[in-house]
Amino acid sequence: MANNKNSYKKSPSQVRRAVAKNAGIYFNETTKKYDVKYNYKVYDPDTGKNKYKQKWKYNLRSLEEAKIALADLRSGGIPVDDKEITLEGIYKVWLKKAEAGDLSVNSIRNTESQLKIIYEFLPKETKLKNITGAVYDDLFAKLRAKELDKGGHYSEETLHSVDSCLHKLMKLAWKRDLIEVNPLAKVDRMKFDIKSPIEEDSDKIVTKEEFYAIAKYFEENKFVRKGIDRYKGFNAMVRFMYFTGCRIGEVLAVTYNDIQRVHIDKNGKRTITIFDYPDNVEEGEYDSVEVKIDKVRLSSGVIEEYEDPIKHRTKNKKKRRIPLNLFSCLVYIEDWWNECGRPDYSTRIFDWTDSNARTMIQKACEMKGIQKHSCHDFRHTFISNLMADPTVSLADVEALSGDKQETILARYSHMLPEARQKFELATDNW
Repeated sequence: MANNKNSYKKSPSQVRRAVAKNAGIYFNETTKKYDVKYNYKVYDPDTGKNKYKQKWKYNLRSLEEAKIALADLRSGGIPVDDKEITLEGIYKVWLKKAEAGDLSVNSIRNTESQLKIIYEFLPKETKLKNITGAVYDDLFAKLRAKELDKGGHYSEETLHSVDSCLHKLMKLAWKRDLIEVNPLAKVDRMKFDIKSPIEEDSDKIVTKEEFYAIAKYFEENKFVRKGIDRYKGFNAMVRFMYFTGCRIGEVLAVTYNDIQRVHIDKNGKRTITIFDYPDNVEEGEYDSVEVKIDKVRLSSGVIEEYEDPIKHRTKNKKKRRIPLNLFSCLVYIEDWWNECGRPDYSTRIFDWTDSNARTMIQKACEMKGIQKHSCHDFRHTFISNLMADPTVSLADVEALSGDKQETILARYSHMLPEARQKFELATDNW
């Protein structure tokens, strides 16, 4: 007899089932096989009420097979093979995707928060296929009208995040073939009046004067914890970011082992050894010093090694080597190494979190009375400085930054203040 839900049909009076040890699994005394029942509820956004339904699977030959069938029915709250996936179900699918892609703890936490707001008016058992344009408009009308406990309403930025979350989940469900069509694909998205200031390109550039002001703050002040002046470490980190353009996650993953001496003989052969941080290093004693970038520290604290070769996801995934300036950068790292009691070479140089780094840099900016900068602004500055140098090719910028050329041109090619002044002077003669 074929194993499907239509293969055995009799009225309840003709079927005798004994309850197995597992809830939802029954032994059919007529067929001598197992039947599985899954009870679930479906939220109807049109009526605002739940409908209670059940799904059956029949004629399963063993208890193990019945357990698997029941688990399949329960997955995602409602079986997805019938295009009945719910908000709760697609979140579980997204969560697995997020964990596989090593998304940050903050990304997962933010999505959970946005879903809680959605659940206020669309319960988690709402089917995605029922979230039509009319339901979407009604949801945001209610969210805009909702008065919060502390007074006021949801901010436009919050509503924008909720909107993005809903579209993100819908798009994922459609891509995974969990719904036949995306009901929001052609919906006019809500227009949000986000009052965040628009950042000018020049705001992302750490000028030379600002850079030395930040560095000077850490040199002139002390922040001692457990006998160690932490500001020496922040001074070294600011210089490292300015002269390497690394992302903050890459900066926080670098170990002393990753800073290496490179010797090139007369035949062009490269010999790489660990830089041993000798005292009183004379200029010219080493051919060059490079830092190896091959890993990143995620906001969760996990250190992720970069894959090789790189086939996709170039961002945060590209190994590279960046030359280090001996007297502008390396001597400050050595000073920090000595301050920490010369730890093991496998130790992370900058042993704090991205939040610590951001807070300290913004504090230095505030104390020196300059514009506040983010850690990523140093990357914008590094790439823009390279782009402004006529001796550096775009291929070199790509190799040193670990980004693709199209991204470099679209995102990081800012006009430096010096170039802007030259342009303004040039136009005086037009």
